[in-house]
Amino acid sequence: MDVRLSEGEDVIRRYRCTAHDGCIPLIGSVIPFRFGASADSECVITVTDRRVLCDTGGDGRKAPVHQEVGIPHITSVYSLIYRFNRDIRLPLVLAVAAILLMVAPLVYAYATDAVDTAGDYTDGYNDGVRYGYYTTYLASVQAGTVANSIPAGFEADVDPYGSARYDRGYAEGLKVGSKDATADVTANRTFSVPTGEYLSDSIATVSLVCCIVGVVLFTVGAVIMAADVRARGWIVMRLGGPGSKQLLVSRVVDETDGTDFGDDVDLTLMELGAVIMDIKAGFIVPPAEMRLRVGGGAE
Repeated sequence: MDVRLSEGEDVIRRYRCTAHDGCIPLIGSVIPFRFGASADSECVITVTDRRVLCDTGGDGRKAPVHQEVGIPHITSVYSLIYRFNRDIRLPLVLAVAAILLMVAPLVYAYATDAVDTAGDYTDGYNDGVRYGYYTTYLASVQAGTVANSIPAGFEADVDPYGSARYDRGYAEGLKVGSKDATADVTANRTFSVPTGEYLSDSIATVSLVCCIVGVVLFTVGAVIMAADVRARGWIVMRLGGPGSKQLLVSRVVDETDGTDFGDDVDLTLMELGAVIMDIKAGFIVPPAEMRLRVGGGAE
């Protein structure tokens, strides 16, 4: 990665590191968007006597990204470069939300007896409503007490092999259907099965959907927690101003003198901070043989 320098600008330090640009920091957690080697790219931090520059990508796999800040504009090193401080708030919120989504519908179902009326009971009840309405209305048609007729081909079935729960629901639904049919016959209304009286098994569907969403949230929280643990030794950088992307970097090597800081966050921050503040204070002029120009050697 070549850095374009202005006339008379000298490179004081250059650091090569790993940029985890497949992740972003958020509320003290790391959100991974990519995994494995594809989530990382080479990063070069260049400190000149005028600017601090950061270049990532440009290796053919990812588009290059450039950020920089002028030395005079730096009021605090730690506003640009700081340790990633882990915070469990985000994964904790996701875990709590996941548990609520998985448990709340079941608690509601048991509290409202929805579990007792689900499944076979609901099937039996709905069959009972349909059959009770049909038989009561049919008896009135046959007796001539209602001028309307029943639609051709209409069917109302009952499961003769239903479970005890089915039979209990069927008996309850039969009463409701018969009552509604009697009311319609009295008012001389046309034949219309009261589907509004049907019971719904929606609690089962809602519980399943909430459980799936809960599992997804719990998994996401676990992934974020694992990423947080891995990121404890990373550095957060933002050199392009308040609106620029935060960059996570690790494994820092000073190419100027070959010092390998590894994942020692404190030592890296101390080194970078000292170099930047020395430049800013005017204490920077290093021995001539240590001053580098990009594309050239020592002066």
